[in-house]
Parts: sequence; structure tokens; C-alpha cells
Amino acid sequence: LDNKCRLRERRNRSSFLHTARSSHTFPLVWQMHSYSFASANLAFNDTVIVRTLESNRRIIMAKASRISMKQSNTFPFRLHEMLDTVEREGAEDVVSWIPGHDSAFKVHKPKQFVETIMPRFFQQTKYKSFQRQCNLWGFERLLHGPEKGGYEHQNGFFVRGNPALVSKMERRKVKRRPAGASAVQGVDGMIVNNNNNNN
Repeated sequence: LDNKCRLRERRNRSSFLHTARSSHTFPLVWQMHSYSFASANLAFNDTVIVRTLESNRRIIMAKASRISMKQSNTFPFRLHEMLDTVEREGAEDVVSWIPGHDSAFKVHKPKQFVETIMPRFFQQTKYKSFQRQCNLWGFERLLHGPEKGGYEHQNGFFVRGNPALVSKMERRKVKRRPAGASAVQGVDGMIVNNNNNNN
């Protein structure tokens, strides 16, 4: 009797397995597992892509920040900031934008300018050094009229109310003095080579 029961149980199991295989039950289960694995893999890939994009965004922002900091340390940017600041603080009797000239400014009181304003915005400690920087950055001295003594930038990159344009300004390269040539101080503290040798 026990042998007959065991034999019948084996036959039932064989019949069930045959039915399951013929009805694609096993492939369906495998497909379900494969789909779950694929979904998990896609989710992982999406996470990697998002993290990569975020990392790239941070790198771009860091570079932009470094460029912005570099530009903010240039002489024209600090000069623009100084003129806007003294206007807000009511110190336009010392230095100011020239009325009617959006690209020009004038130092009205050089001594007071050096003592009270220059140390706040510039590394220069002498007025002639400040004038030299103006010349190197393309500012031209106004020689006539009521604005005489002021400086103007005619390239359109130093404009009142638009400090972002100063990033397009370029500093003139200073030529090295040849060996044996003497140097004399020119107008506005500029160093001029004197190559006239006395025979």
C-alpha cells in the first residue's frame, strides 16, 4: 500500500511539472525576475546619470565662480565698484563719474582720494601708480574743457551702470626695458624707455 501511494505521488508530481512546463509557467516566472532586474538596473543607471549631471553642474559652477572672482579682482572692476560706492556714500566731491559722460570719471581731490578711498579698493598706495593703472587699462586722459584731468574709456567696455562689460577690457602688456637702456618717468607716472645714448 505504501509503495502504491508513493508511486501515485510521483506520477502526480510528474504530471504537474509537465503541465507547468507546457503552459510556460517557468518562463513567465523567469521573465518576471528578468523584468525586476532590468527595472532595478535602469533605476541604477538613472541615478548614475543624475549624479554625473549634478557633478558636472558643480564643476561648471565652480569654474564660473573662479572666473567671476578673477574678474572682480581686476583694476577696472574695482574702479567701477569704487565709483558706484562713493556715489551712494555721497563722496562725489573727492572722485566721481563725470556728468554727461557714462564712460569717464575724475578725481577731484587727489590727496584725500589717496588717503581715504584708494586703500579701500586698490593695492596701490601712490596716486601715480593709480594713474599708471588707468593708462595700462586703456583709459585716456582728458586734456581740455571742464573735465580736464579726468579719464575716459572709449572702447565702450567701461560704462556707468553696466559693470559686467569690464570683463571684456584688456590690460596693455608692458614692454620690458632693453638691457643698457635707461628709464625716465613720463606723464602720469608711466615708465618710458630712453634709448638715446650719449656718444
